[in-house]
Amino acid sequence: MATIIEKERKGDKKVYLIQASVQNVGAGKRIRKSKTVVLSAKLSPRQLEKELQKISAEFEQETKKLYGAAKYEYGSPDITFEEFSYKWLERIKREKSASHYANSKDALEDINPLIGGYKLKDITPSILQYAYDQIDQKEREIVKVVANSKFFSYIQQFKIPRCRLAALIGISDSILCAMKNGQAIKLKGAQMFAEYAGKDVNYYFDITVTKQKYSYESIRKRKVTVQGILTYAKKLRLVEHNFATREYLDFPERIKNIPEHLSEENSLAFYRFLMEYPDIKMKTMGLIILLTGIRRGELCGLELSDLDLKKEIMTIRRSKVVVTGFGIIEKEPKNQTSVRVFRLPKILVNVLEVYLRWYWNKRNELGDAWKAGTKLLVSDMGTAIYPQTANIWLRKILEESGLPKVTLRSLRHTNITLQLMENVPLMTVSKRAGHARPSTTSDIYAYCFQSRDAMAANVLDNIFS
Repeated sequence: MATIIEKERKGDKKVYLIQASVQNVGAGKRIRKSKTVVLSAKLSPRQLEKELQKISAEFEQETKKLYGAAKYEYGSPDITFEEFSYKWLERIKREKSASHYANSKDALEDINPLIGGYKLKDITPSILQYAYDQIDQKEREIVKVVANSKFFSYIQQFKIPRCRLAALIGISDSILCAMKNGQAIKLKGAQMFAEYAGKDVNYYFDITVTKQKYSYESIRKRKVTVQGILTYAKKLRLVEHNFATREYLDFPERIKNIPEHLSEENSLAFYRFLMEYPDIKMKTMGLIILLTGIRRGELCGLELSDLDLKKEIMTIRRSKVVVTGFGIIEKEPKNQTSVRVFRLPKILVNVLEVYLRWYWNKRNELGDAWKAGTKLLVSDMGTAIYPQTANIWLRKILEESGLPKVTLRSLRHTNITLQLMENVPLMTVSKRAGHARPSTTSDIYAYCFQSRDAMAANVLDNIFS
């Protein structure tokens, strides 16, 4: 309990000295800290006492947190997993990326209902294994929302640009574009549209709900989150062992599937179609992905200054991504090696030169109406494209081309696969892809090396024949 000492009175003010004696965990000794408080002498004795008790309690708690952080902030082994997990989550929010925080928060919504009530000291491998088994079987609801004929009848009455209508409704232009293209959207966007139109959401949209088991990656993130929380608890000496490791629990091995990608024949067909495509923006976007293999977020994060066409190089410095709870954010790329510089194919350099001429001509033509910025890929008005816009553009191109429907990620896989199949050194491919290590590339694209086995046998035959 802090000590309150009344000092001399100064006019209509009363001065008090509050002293708190706390254990300095770092120094291993008790220390005394003081704080001067000035209050109005017009307060009644009861009001003065109440205010002083409140201030002294807060001062003592702050001092304890400052000099005995681990002990007072994180409690003891009697703290529950749920209580500790939220303290750990606040640390993640301060020190890690927004996407890391959002993923961890999402994982805790599944984890805490299973083990959140247990005290840290009572958690055993059997408790964790039971929780993991439940997560392995967990299903999520997939809500598919697509605009129906009533939506299209209603939308025809508006004679204003789509971007202005989207602003009136309160949704993004890309969401309204997806609605008009008959693509699936999130329920929230449909609800906002229905609210604006004054109807129930089911009037304008067909909604189907299906259940689907969590993917391997979703399950892994939940288990890694538990592991991270207990690792931190062990560092703080709140638990003796981290029972969430492979030493104690079963972790299913990942089933290695061949990443979806275009065949060499379809890759060439896609390239030829793009080279003749009339929309320079969409053409450039598609060729950048196909010929560089960069990620969607890196594509949308590209700025004009990231290109040096004289030297024929591109620099990847940032990523523009959608993070639940934060919206669209810019961050550093996926890992340290994702910040990279690489040489561009001459055919892409030529296309980029044409695109930049369009960019500057359009900017001069529109003048003040151009939404000036620094991003490379923009709309006809100069606004930077959203990550979802790149998806919409690709979908439109593929529909017109008649080629198999693939994603931007599939084009990245196509780029890496083609390089490996043409015997580009693994280290070079890995660096251009921005993988953390070459083993990541070899693990994901193991199917590309199967033909090398026969090649190796033939080499040995030639040597010893």
